[in-house]
Amino acid sequence: MPFLIKIGLSQAYQVGDVLSMEHQNTPLISCANTQGDLFLRDYNGALNGGDYTVTLINTFTSWCTYCQQEILPVNQLFEEHYDRGFRVVSFGRQWYSPYSCSDWAELGATYPLIDDDSLMVWSWFGLGTVPQNIILDHNMIVQYSVIGYNHSELVNILEQLLSELPTVSTKTESFLPGEFEVTAIFPNPFNPTTSITLELNHETDVNLIVRDISGKIIDSKQYFNLPAGKNNIKWDGKNFASGLYFFQLSAENWTQTIKGSLLK
Repeated sequence: MPFLIKIGLSQAYQVGDVLSMEHQNTPLISCANTQGDLFLRDYNGALNGGDYTVTLINTFTSWCTYCQQEILPVNQLFEEHYDRGFRVVSFGRQWYSPYSCSDWAELGATYPLIDDDSLMVWSWFGLGTVPQNIILDHNMIVQYSVIGYNHSELVNILEQLLSELPTVSTKTESFLPGEFEVTAIFPNPFNPTTSITLELNHETDVNLIVRDISGKIIDSKQYFNLPAGKNNIKWDGKNFASGLYFFQLSAENWTQTIKGSLLK
């Protein structure tokens, strides 16, 4: 059974409502698995350059055992469907009863965790319970909002919405014409450096973009005139926090993304 938390109900979003631009532009204070503030506008396909995604928002308190039981199945969905455009942003409050934000992440959450102790985001959806799960489509329309966690129901609507995305996410696009290919990332997990191996059909320039778990670009590099054959690109994560990272390599009409885990 979900737990009741009393918050304002007067302006709660309902299924079919569009998240306002004011709320899309509100800074969200990240506390684990990503760096800096997040914005829900980053998940709006019309505003982020056509990176179409489906976003699950869930709410929890550190003392909620039902919320804790949701972590692993949601995280599995997140990692399985990230390449299809699925994102998760989780909003927590009442920390240290008993878990801190970083403690909660260590329970198995690799998606971004947000400090919502002020009840700001919870007040937007207004049902006043934990856990609560809300799904926003790529247009920031509320497509699902329920108290508690129903795995089969969530999977069904997720599959439907992902299948209806206008295009494959540009952040995870993989087009391999047989000329170029990323063949390995080693070591993985790594601390703090890893090497990405790619095979090139001919000499070309290669771009590397590194994104964190939220999709935010945290590093980028360009490599000029890499020769045909096997090449190794090293990445140093010494200035970044532990977590899952996505390495997008591109050259000419080719793009491929590979995952890597930084463990310090």
